[in-house]
Amino acid sequence: MSWKKTSTNNDKPLLPPIPTLFKDLTFYILGLSFSETTSLKSTIKSYGGDVAFQLNKNVKFLLTTKEQFEKNCTKIQTAMKLPTTEILSKDFIEHCITKRYYSIDLINEFKLVNKELLINEKQQLQQNDNKNSSFESTSTDSLESTLSKLKLEIKQSTEQQQQSTQQQQPQQQQQQQYNQLELIKNEKKSIKIFISSTFLDMENEREAIVKYLIPEIRDYCNERNIDFSFVDMRWGITESKDILKKSTIATCLQEVSNCNYFISLLGDRYGWSSGDEYTESFNLAKIYYPWIDSHIGKSITELEILQATAITPKFNLFYFKSSSSSSSSSTTTNKIEELIESEESIQKLKELKNQILNEKNKITNFSKVETLITSIYKDLIERINRESLMSTNGISNNVNSRIHYDDQNLEVNKNSSYLKSLLKQEFIKNYSFDKLNQFIFGDGINIENSIQSEPKPFLITSSIGSGKSTVLANWVKQLSTSNQIDSKKTLVVCFFIGITANNKNRIELLRQLFSIIKLQYQVSIPLSEDPSSLKEEINYWYGIATKDGRNLIIIYDSIDTIEKGTNETLSEALLDLIPSRYPENVKIVCSCYTDNYEELVQHFQLDKNKHTSVLTGFTDQQQILDFSKSYLSMFKKELTPVQIEILKKFLEPCSSPLFLSSILGELITIGNYKTLNEKLIMLLSSQSIFNFYLVQLSRWESDTSFPKNLVTDIIQLIYLSGNGLYEDEILSILNLKSSYGFFSQCRNLFTVFGGGSNYFTILSPFLKLAIGLKYFGNKKDGQLLPIESKLLSNLIDYFENQKTNNTSSSSSTTTRSSLNSLKRKIDYLPKILISIGDKSKLQEFLLNLENINQLSKSEIGKSQIHQYWNFIGINSENFKDIINLYKFKWAQYCNGNPPLEELATTTFNIGSLFEHLSMYDEAYSFIEKSQDYHIQLYGDCHSSVANDIKRLVSINIKRSKLDQAGYQSEKLLTITEQLFGKEHLGTIESLLLNGLTFKKQTQYSKSLEYYKSCLKIFYRFLGYNQSNLFIEEKIDNNNNSNNNINNEDLNSPIYFNIKLGEIFQSIADIYRKLGKFDIALNYYNRTLTIYKNLKKENHHCFSELYKNLGLVSKKVGNYQVAIDYYEKSLSIVKDNFGEDHVEYGFILCDLADTKRKQEQYIEAEKLYNQSLEILKRKLNQDTSIEIAEIYNDLGLIRKKQSNYKEAIAFYKQSITIAQKSLGKSHLKISFFNLNLADCYRKIGDYKTSEQFYSKCLLITQDNLGYDHIEVAEILNSIGLVYKKQGKYQQAENQYKRAIIIVNKSLGPDNYKNGIYMNNLADIYRKLGSYEMAKNYYNKALLIIEKALGKEHSEYAEILYCMGLLKLSLEEYQESIKLINQAITIVSNHFSPQHVKIGIFKNSLAEVLIAQGKSLPNPREFASNDQEINKIRTLFDCSLSILKTEFGTEQHPEIADIFINMAEFEFQFGSHSKSLDHFKKALEIISIVFDENHSKYQLISDRIRYF
Repeated sequence: MSWKKTSTNNDKPLLPPIPTLFKDLTFYILGLSFSETTSLKSTIKSYGGDVAFQLNKNVKFLLTTKEQFEKNCTKIQTAMKLPTTEILSKDFIEHCITKRYYSIDLINEFKLVNKELLINEKQQLQQNDNKNSSFESTSTDSLESTLSKLKLEIKQSTEQQQQSTQQQQPQQQQQQQYNQLELIKNEKKSIKIFISSTFLDMENEREAIVKYLIPEIRDYCNERNIDFSFVDMRWGITESKDILKKSTIATCLQEVSNCNYFISLLGDRYGWSSGDEYTESFNLAKIYYPWIDSHIGKSITELEILQATAITPKFNLFYFKSSSSSSSSSTTTNKIEELIESEESIQKLKELKNQILNEKNKITNFSKVETLITSIYKDLIERINRESLMSTNGISNNVNSRIHYDDQNLEVNKNSSYLKSLLKQEFIKNYSFDKLNQFIFGDGINIENSIQSEPKPFLITSSIGSGKSTVLANWVKQLSTSNQIDSKKTLVVCFFIGITANNKNRIELLRQLFSIIKLQYQVSIPLSEDPSSLKEEINYWYGIATKDGRNLIIIYDSIDTIEKGTNETLSEALLDLIPSRYPENVKIVCSCYTDNYEELVQHFQLDKNKHTSVLTGFTDQQQILDFSKSYLSMFKKELTPVQIEILKKFLEPCSSPLFLSSILGELITIGNYKTLNEKLIMLLSSQSIFNFYLVQLSRWESDTSFPKNLVTDIIQLIYLSGNGLYEDEILSILNLKSSYGFFSQCRNLFTVFGGGSNYFTILSPFLKLAIGLKYFGNKKDGQLLPIESKLLSNLIDYFENQKTNNTSSSSSTTTRSSLNSLKRKIDYLPKILISIGDKSKLQEFLLNLENINQLSKSEIGKSQIHQYWNFIGINSENFKDIINLYKFKWAQYCNGNPPLEELATTTFNIGSLFEHLSMYDEAYSFIEKSQDYHIQLYGDCHSSVANDIKRLVSINIKRSKLDQAGYQSEKLLTITEQLFGKEHLGTIESLLLNGLTFKKQTQYSKSLEYYKSCLKIFYRFLGYNQSNLFIEEKIDNNNNSNNNINNEDLNSPIYFNIKLGEIFQSIADIYRKLGKFDIALNYYNRTLTIYKNLKKENHHCFSELYKNLGLVSKKVGNYQVAIDYYEKSLSIVKDNFGEDHVEYGFILCDLADTKRKQEQYIEAEKLYNQSLEILKRKLNQDTSIEIAEIYNDLGLIRKKQSNYKEAIAFYKQSITIAQKSLGKSHLKISFFNLNLADCYRKIGDYKTSEQFYSKCLLITQDNLGYDHIEVAEILNSIGLVYKKQGKYQQAENQYKRAIIIVNKSLGPDNYKNGIYMNNLADIYRKLGSYEMAKNYYNKALLIIEKALGKEHSEYAEILYCMGLLKLSLEEYQESIKLINQAITIVSNHFSPQHVKIGIFKNSLAEVLIAQGKSLPNPREFASNDQEINKIRTLFDCSLSILKTEFGTEQHPEIADIFINMAEFEFQFGSHSKSLDHFKKALEIISIVFDENHSKYQLISDRIRYF
């Protein structure tokens, strides 16, 4: 189709384009239809402009419509932030072309927004805001809500600043570091804040700072890997008299000197500055701080300010409280008296404030607590961000880099930050790292020396809260300082499972791990998008990490908290994460709770002495006190002697590190320090962590500062969500503006210190148990509580409103938690709907194209779609109606003119879903559209286009469109070679697809070249030993058919690489096709070893492998072995995909074929029809080669049943389909014609038969070579035709050549050798060369006996033929004996009514006749009624069997019996009976053949004789 515009007579003449009109201008087109976008893009380029595929800083003009602009989508929001990009109406282009010029003046007319005016208004608003000191929160908004808004604004501003800096200085970017050995060495930025104020008049302010501000600042710092601490001198100074302590001034000045951020709150009080106690404390402080000698009489507050501004300058922030708000109506009389100061103090305070003003310090005035908190928050965050940029010259190169975090979705910084936070708690003094080090290093110095025949993980276990995470963190620190390990050669990756929303998911953990390996070693191979592929590639990425002698250490902490499926055990879940076998220089260290210890020890078969370590908690009082001191010192706190004594009374529960740290953590969050001792006693009295949680839950519930039901609703919602929720999600779901401080209260229990603390989840099993018991203890099985129904409904409503099409947005206006909510919508919503049985809403979910688009991105997601529809009640039989619904939804979606990039992605995902459902024609149509869209976006050479072509090739192979697949696969290889370079790992998939395409086209030598190229690339890139690269060379050189895999190192990394398994299997397929079964079996066994090392027993990959092993077994005559393999394969497909899957149909066909080989025709036909029924629903009936093969196989059965007319009809049907699909010269056509030729041979049309055989022979030799086993089969058939025509010499040549081929391909003992030698012996019998015949019969008999046994029908066949030889030799008794043996074997092997019994008894009758004729007086035989009746009985029995087995009298074999009976009656019985028999034979011959057949003429002549 041409995209050129054609002019008509009514059109105005088209002027030639001006190629420089839009020179050096870059446009971006948004919101237009595909045709409009294409046309506009072509127009712009013809006038010298360029159109960008992505919105970036180089885009001068974004062209769109007013309607699209008003939607304010993420692209518009991004353009608004780009200072160089203007947003114009699309009509701007047409206007410029019409005017034939472009100028700046034209732009204003077409602007959809005046960005300059908006910027000026924003700046004016900011100036007004600064004049008012800071903004005030509204009366309806709480402090927490105000802080949330601030967080969002600051986040946006920070990201813009980083983006701007990165654009200005891209050359300064440094490589990201992902190795924990290096990350742990990085100096961590530290922030310590000192809060200075008088206490009595600032109680509310300091309370709010501790309760609201400090948690937010701590979280902000933790997310950026910054150590945070603050000093609040109220701890230990809880009463006014305590201020008089002698060490107070010295202690305060010391803390100020140690901090780097100083916050001063000044109200109407000057502070403590006189009295004997003051003088005593001042004189003591003067010893340590001599500079204060000249400042006698100044308050402790002013001394703190002097220390911070003049002596050890800090980053100082001053906040002045207005006098009007300095007193409270609730203040008691005693408190008012305490607040009153002398005139001298008031004057000193005034002078202090003036001095601060004169020194031009930053000062903020406030009257409300909300204003103070928000102002401090803004000032601190601004300073932290500024220091971060200054410390790296404007470039963020730490682990928090937003570029790396967003683009790679890595959480290295989270895990690293959490690890470093654990290093502060070195409290397990009695734990030794010796076992761990022995596990890693073995007895030598280097990690390479610790080689084990079966690598196993190391397991650390403890009860909940006994410190296993801390042990692992400290061990990594020890590794980083050890001289036994080289961080350049050893990558250490840590995962603390459960600290974020994502890292409990197995697939996300694998994605994180592979991404770290990819980025650490700068590998350009893309990660698989499909989760099942990710799981398969685990040892592939292990191989990259351990290439060139490198080593990999992976740490999974709390591995038993990983997400598990329904009814899935922990051991089963871990198979995806930790394969049963992996390379030796990969070391995996795990930790788990003691509840799961024995299961994991058994699962991994661990030696407890070598591979496990059991932790206990604190073992004595001193450890408890030391830990308490260490823990509180992080917050610049310490226990008083009274509190220490309290602690000593609760030593037993405090032996649990989790219990003790939880108690101390709660103390830190308590704002009112006056009741500290009482709180400590109350908390410790809970005695266990479980009871502690129950106490906390009850305490929060009874806290009247929280609105009614707020606490219970939030806690139960977190519990019911399963995986947890973000703060903003919780507030949205419960329709809350604020948690009224509850998030700050419960953060210590529901989040992880050091990681994503705005994400609330239940990490502790005891906490989960406590919540379940408290709120859902009375729940009856299968019934929902009212509150449960309400909250689940709220969850449904919330996730239904999430827009999944925004999940790819990079807009900074969307919070990270919101992005995660959108992505998790498809994870949460259907599971909740299924849990409450709401099929109606689940169907709405499934018919929402946005949801389907997201789910279809992965194989697991597509399988889930299938399962969800099954839950609703839609099965595979009516899936076509669902497909039509999706096509209709897609058409509606297209009518909305979505952006082209979004349209391409959605179209591809829907197409891949259709492919998953075996709807290949529909899938091809959609993927082809996706390819067109991607080419429009990116051009031909792009990874997205390559991915489209890859799917198209796969679909065309399944549709048997091999010519198209061949062209597309070659195109795919060209693209990937341009993207990655030749002989690069990135080309592997393309090479494999080319190999598969040529294999399907029966061009096996070309296919093998591609597969071997893959193998060479892998071995070279991963540094594998290439001495065993191509095992066929060794087998050929050694002439050895044994499986060389037994002589290889099964612990080699080769046998842990799933990609190599796929390549080995592909090469095995080729050698199987070429008839080199020993080599094929060797490669298949290599694949089997790899799969068993890496896969679950019922993984779908085993299905294909077992099927192929079945094919090899069938080819070499091991039918029962083949059946066993096929049944295994069927069971796996059934478990994974169901019985209606197309692959199930394919395997049924192979099983049927084996049954046919065993002559179990009824069962075989039943299986063929089952297969045909499935494939007709899934494939195109007119072109599917698989359907053609089934028709061919049904023809084989009909031929075996001598129903030649139906057989010929089946064959012709199969040939018609195959020729449409493959062409007339394809090898498959040859095979089908071969069977047709054999049918013509059976009906005696030898001339037609010989023509088809000769044609088959030429095609087969061209495709497979002259020595292929299939060539031998054709030669044998041609020999049969020549024998029937009496061309014995020509028949002998064909049989001899067939025998030579079998000896070479299958070995001298293969059963086919026995069959061909039997046929050759028949020739010699016909020629009268009886000794030669006898010799070959005996050889054939020995071969069949060895290969198939004495009870096989082929063995009986040779005995029968040897009986015919004895007949020729006139050794009648021996002939009778042999034929009777044959009859007995066939009767036992099949049944007494088998067709062969009929044939054998007919021949037995002939032997008895010949024996009678040989008597000296033949008349005696003719008069022996007993013998005559015996012969008649044999003929009648033979006739009855053949009629029954063939189901008709109209069969050539039956005609032959009638002829024999007629001749017998003519010589020894009734001539009238003889005539009747001849007439019946003539009738059969006329029906089966025609009147021109030679037998018809022969019988006619005999009848005329009468």
